[in-house]
Amino acid sequence: MHRRPPNRTGFSLIEVVAATALVGGTLVATLELLQSGMLLSKELDRQRAMVTLAVSTMEAQMVEAASDWTEGTFTGDYATEGYPEVRYTAIRSDSAGYHGIPDRLMVLAVYVYHDENGNNSMDSNERQLMLATQVAKLFTYENAVHG
Repeated sequence: MHRRPPNRTGFSLIEVVAATALVGGTLVATLELLQSGMLLSKELDRQRAMVTLAVSTMEAQMVEAASDWTEGTFTGDYATEGYPEVRYTAIRSDSAGYHGIPDRLMVLAVYVYHDENGNNSMDSNERQLMLATQVAKLFTYENAVHG
């Protein structure tokens, strides 16, 4: 007489190992994807902040140029805004060398960069952006400020 094997209701050791390996492999890939997504999100936030800060600085430089027509190079950082590692250099000039017209047209340039190494200098390997515009010396600006 042959005996029938009992009905199996559990998993074999090979099935458990295979399922664990499959879940583990998927979990590792998912965690790597999440990590790279978080790093990318952080970089995009920094770039967005740099653009916003550059526009804000450019607007402030335009107001200064229109109100007092002072040339110069101005530097600083955005520590009070929560970005101490982001710095700027703003240049205001009406000289022909900058494509301005003395006492008539001022060129404004704002350079914003992420000072990764903390040397207070814009290095070629650091994230950076530049905005530029021109401001004309108009009688209405002078009247609004001094009038």
